[in-house]
Amino acid sequence: MTGLDLTMQRELLYARLGFPRLLRAQCAMRAATVALLDGPVDATAPHFARVSAVAQGDLAWTQTPSDHATAMASLLVVPGADDRIHLLCWPTLGDAHAAGARCAQHLQQACAARPDFILLGFEFLGTAPSFLQAAMAALDTAHAAGIPVLAPAGNHGGAITHPLYAHPALVPVTTPGSAWGPQAARGIGAPGDAVPVVLAGGRATTAAGTSFAAALAGAALASLAARCPLPATHLCAALRRGTGPATRTLPPDLDVWRAFQHLPPS
Repeated sequence: MTGLDLTMQRELLYARLGFPRLLRAQCAMRAATVALLDGPVDATAPHFARVSAVAQGDLAWTQTPSDHATAMASLLVVPGADDRIHLLCWPTLGDAHAAGARCAQHLQQACAARPDFILLGFEFLGTAPSFLQAAMAALDTAHAAGIPVLAPAGNHGGAITHPLYAHPALVPVTTPGSAWGPQAARGIGAPGDAVPVVLAGGRATTAAGTSFAAALAGAALASLAARCPLPATHLCAALRRGTGPATRTLPPDLDVWRAFQHLPPS
């Protein structure tokens, strides 16, 4: 994919999600702060000119940029926007063997940094009692601080059954056919097929899965946070007012302009 192809596909995708109308709204602006738990991000490409990325956690795992994490971060950059983003990056998946053990620790560290919200680049899968207890405690901290945690619902094509997805701090993000059920219905639905992204080194390609749907939901939440002083939990509630009908098993589709219209004037 060429840079021109990437630009055109991104503009079409974000237009479908209501971003151009939001960008034309006249309102005060501030930089949103996002905590990304995934891998090391390569923010050296021109695409990331408005992103201030700071590595957190174990710096030994930040030396080799991650394609997945960089692709996630690239979706936070909205085409045509002047928004500036402070991105705090925890390399939670830098070591696959330690990812489960470090996940709860990084969640707690991210909460302490007081971002507008936390974006996970992975689905919760671990079920060890010690992990569940630690992760639940970290989510309790996020909930008490009013910090939403956007999490991919997974690509398993079934109901969400993992116990952490029932936590009130967690906002599951689904794509059509990826996951459903009562936990999915209280989350956000976003595109997750042929999503145009930037990889490490500035390479352009398309990707699929609920991770990238979660990143698009993150772009919407960051855009609202930059324009509205309300707590991010209120902004998440507005994002659930998407297009199309919500059901008991599926959320409506993401529409950031519709969400913005449901917010009180700032």
